[in-house]
Amino acid sequence: MLKNFFLSLALSICFSAEASNFKVGDITIHQPWARGGASMMAGYMKLENQGKADRLLSASSQVSEALELHQHVHDNGVMRMRKIDSIALPAKEVVELKPQGLHLMFIRLKKPLAQSERFTVTLHFEKAGDVPVEFIVDATGQAAPQKQP
Repeated sequence: MLKNFFLSLALSICFSAEASNFKVGDITIHQPWARGGASMMAGYMKLENQGKADRLLSASSQVSEALELHQHVHDNGVMRMRKIDSIALPAKEVVELKPQGLHLMFIRLKKPLAQSERFTVTLHFEKAGDVPVEFIVDATGQAAPQKQP
């Protein structure tokens, strides 16, 4: 009986560890997470492309009135965010959306989201199509994925 308990525990850990990865075609989305305030929030993840070049064109979600692709840029020594049209996913490469870099920007949240709350975002890729992924809120920014692709 104890053996079955440990087997069940090991399997649940394996499955929960993989629960935060999503796949569409040759693209794997690794551990999407978000952090932010009462009216805005940023979303992060790693996009691993094992196939031909593709692009993330946009994203949509029910948690905010608008959702944009953004990039941080240095402008005369000042870090600024700017909206971008798409995010290139070169063939056989990993693109990381991370703080101070590329990210999703959730604008005008419909309600504040709490630590550990989960919500769905649909990512729209040029070639791979649409994929719904589950984000988890980490108010401290410490949910940056511990697992590497």
